[in-house]
Amino acid sequence: MNGWTEQAGTKWIRDDRFYPEEIDPDNEFHEAVRSNFTRRYEIARDWIARVSGTRRPRVLDIACGSGYGSQLLGDLGEVVGVDVSPSAIEYARDQYGGDGVTFHVGSAEDQAFLRTLGTFDAIVSIATIEHLDDAEAFVSWMHRSLGDGGVGILGFPASLTRDWASPHHKIDISRRLALRMFSRVGFTVRDSLFQREIIRLGHLLRERGGNPEFPAPSFGHLVRHFAVHPHHLFIRLGQLLANGGFVFSHQQYLLERE
Repeated sequence: MNGWTEQAGTKWIRDDRFYPEEIDPDNEFHEAVRSNFTRRYEIARDWIARVSGTRRPRVLDIACGSGYGSQLLGDLGEVVGVDVSPSAIEYARDQYGGDGVTFHVGSAEDQAFLRTLGTFDAIVSIATIEHLDDAEAFVSWMHRSLGDGGVGILGFPASLTRDWASPHHKIDISRRLALRMFSRVGFTVRDSLFQREIIRLGHLLRERGGNPEFPAPSFGHLVRHFAVHPHHLFIRLGQLLANGGFVFSHQQYLLERE
């Protein structure tokens, strides 16, 4: 793969994208992340299969990252994976392309590009809308781009992330705010998934020290963030005292048009 795997575990996360083939299988933290991330796509695949029945649907995986999720969805039918990163798409084509799964470079924020994709029986977008300047515009596009009986699947954080993941993450969306947004664009929730994990401080510190690609903020960034949002500091300190680590939660929804 063009020399990508230079050392096991050193490039398993890059540019805020997950590469499961690159993890260290003996690393407990890596395996926990892999299990959580792949389960999100496995649930999405099962939801679509339940809705589609015997029909082989056309599926879009928008902001597909390294492409591992698109491959999982490939059991269903035709899958189109899209990501804004050319290097991620190159990796996805090399590692996961073929057998009805194709990959293309494009942005989830480019409405003109999104319109060129056409309509789908299912649109999957996991860990996307927290990165967008206008999440609701994207969700509205999803609604318009589903064929008759089509479903949308959206997954995104359910907990505080902007202290850690800024500037990649633009917004944290609570369940209450998510349900309001879905209603405004014409979606109803048919099913949902929630994941909650405690990431130990020791795991974070060891990964940050040994992996320059790990998306950990600088101390200066944290000081500036907590100066503007002091309540976020109290949330993190409470989590650390209660759990010995920090809470990272995920919410995922199976959406159908009203």
